[in-house]
Amino acid sequence: MLIDYNFNIANMSVYKKSFLHAGMFIAAIGVFTIITMLLWNWLMPGLFGVQYIDFWQTIGLLILTRLLFGWGRHMPYSHHHGMRKKWAKMTPEERKEFSQKFRHHNHFWEEPYKKNEQNTTSSL
Repeated sequence: MLIDYNFNIANMSVYKKSFLHAGMFIAAIGVFTIITMLLWNWLMPGLFGVQYIDFWQTIGLLILTRLLFGWGRHMPYSHHHGMRKKWAKMTPEERKEFSQKFRHHNHFWEEPYKKNEQNTTSSL
């Protein structure tokens, strides 16, 4: 049997590509699961006195964390990235207007601004 050293994924059929991608996906999940399992079994019993876990319990733990904490989509970065694009297209006047419009949008920021306004008026 001859070995083809000029392996090129572009020349593969869609059927073979899908099997290659599925195999790589399963291998990546397996490697990630093993790394998580080894880290858990190394750290958690010594730190917190919990039991060791096996491969399938680790997969269950990973699925549970994804269900509880999300699948990694719609992260805050994507929202901020869109705002950066909008901010870059604004003129200086539009930026100032936007900043003034949303200055008191969050109640967390509202209180420090009120304190600063009181301090400036009382010192006059």
